[in-house]
Amino acid sequence: MAKVLIIDDEPGVCWALRRTFEAGGHAVETAGTAEQGLPKAKGKDLVFLDIGLPGMNGLDALTKLTGTPVVVITAHGTVDNAV
Repeated sequence: MAKVLIIDDEPGVCWALRRTFEAGGHAVETAGTAEQGLPKAKGKDLVFLDIGLPGMNGLDALTKLTGTPVVVITAHGTVDNAV
């Protein structure tokens, strides 16, 4: 069982990812902002991180998530963000 954290301000995205991972037997937590999510990241096996968050954006939060695999997600991708 993996411990997964989803940091996204869209409740529908959190719901869909939570449902998918919980169906596979994984433990899931969610947070709506980077400020809420960063303290929860310790000990997680995987973090899903939205780029477009209120407050601290996901790219800034990414620099603080060392040692944990992170999947960066966004609905508003650009080439610059991808690079």
